[in-house]
Amino acid sequence: MALAEKIVQEHIDTTPERYAARVRWQAVIYLALNIISIVLIVMIAWRVQFFITLTQRSNVETLILAVIVVLAFYYLVTSFKGFIGALRMLWLNSPAVFDSSRKSKERVEYRKHTALKTGGESQYVCLDRAIRLRGQPGRQITWELGDEAGKLGELVIDGVKATYYPLKDGMSNSLFEFLANQIDEAIKKQDLDAEMQIVQWSSIDADQASAYHSMVQAFTNLEEQLGNKRPLWPAWEITQEDVDRVGEALNRLVPTLRNESLLPKLDYEVEYTIPVIPEPLAFMQLSRRDSRADPVITMGCAGIVMLGIMLLLTLFIFLPPWLPAR
Repeated sequence: MALAEKIVQEHIDTTPERYAARVRWQAVIYLALNIISIVLIVMIAWRVQFFITLTQRSNVETLILAVIVVLAFYYLVTSFKGFIGALRMLWLNSPAVFDSSRKSKERVEYRKHTALKTGGESQYVCLDRAIRLRGQPGRQITWELGDEAGKLGELVIDGVKATYYPLKDGMSNSLFEFLANQIDEAIKKQDLDAEMQIVQWSSIDADQASAYHSMVQAFTNLEEQLGNKRPLWPAWEITQEDVDRVGEALNRLVPTLRNESLLPKLDYEVEYTIPVIPEPLAFMQLSRRDSRADPVITMGCAGIVMLGIMLLLTLFIFLPPWLPAR
């Protein structure tokens, strides 16, 4: 497991409170990334003559300035939807800042629920082991996500497949990470060394997810034909008490899920590469691939890089380095 994925799974998505903090940080990152990108473009346009002179006299490629501008425009275009979503999230939650009463919070949730688009496509993930209800192994496990303001959708686990059926669009795959962590806590009561992982994501690679689920289904059909008392595919059993506890955690998460639905869904496969031999001879590399990159980690790194560039250019403007004259 990659370091970023481990941080998210073990520390960020473990409780509703931490999940809510994660969503707030994601909104802050979108706001900051767009503001920094705009400042960089304005800064270079304002002092373009100074920066071109600086690069030419220090034997630095002038094309670097163009690369920075293109990068700023790229982040501005690709993350602008997140910038608008963060502003909507701030506006819709603003009444609760000045009035923390229960009625005020209910009105805020109703505002957010109404603002969300109705509908959306179902999405699912595949787990490394099947999840079964003790005493009723063939029964699906279902949780409804909603509160007094309205219903967001349903989460259903059927064997290795966990599916979300939305009534309101915009749900992020981070919900599945939270569900996996909650179930992981339940199965650790049986085995402290137990660890459940999500191995396939339909929104990232639908073909691979479908192929994996078909393979597991084939083992399930074979199990029924043989009449085995033990499952052929590895499985974990959870109790109805565990199901109820997970349902309570999901219900506490509903207000945060509405906030997250206002932000864009950024789910990609990621590959980490480390050169064995430094550039420009990096023809030998170590690499590994993860099925999903968390948007907070990826967008956060992008924000840190852009912030570093902005601070460096600001330093050059206010404290210009000494350079030899022509």
